[in-house]
Amino acid sequence: MPFQGFRAGELDVFPLLANHGPGIVFNYVVQYNGRTVLLGWDTGWWSDITWDAVAPFQFDAVFMECTSLGPSEKDLGTHLTFATLLRMKARLSELGCITDNTPYVTMHIGDNGGLTYAEACELAEPHDVTVGYDGLWLVV
Repeated sequence: MPFQGFRAGELDVFPLLANHGPGIVFNYVVQYNGRTVLLGWDTGWWSDITWDAVAPFQFDAVFMECTSLGPSEKDLGTHLTFATLLRMKARLSELGCITDNTPYVTMHIGDNGGLTYAEACELAEPHDVTVGYDGLWLVV
């Protein structure tokens, strides 16, 4: 159920309601060993109820989808473009969920952004966004 935390082995998990429909789709806050991470894919722009639910958390790292990682301003609705990814990051910062030092990694990247990996990195790095890749390890 959305917004009802549960325990999965050693992990504390808090499901957030994503904007991906049809049906119920979740993003997750995962806590382990004093660390809190946000896992968001098939995210879309969150509803107010999700923003309210995420506001109390302070993240040690964020992994957020960017299905269309390119220079487009188009709103995809149920997925993020680079522009909406940056809006999500700004909103999380405004809420105090992240700081300038919080690792912010994008993943779930489709080929519809039209950029090579190197070009995507060039676009994202000035915004302190790490472009994810298969096999990426992040230690927080």
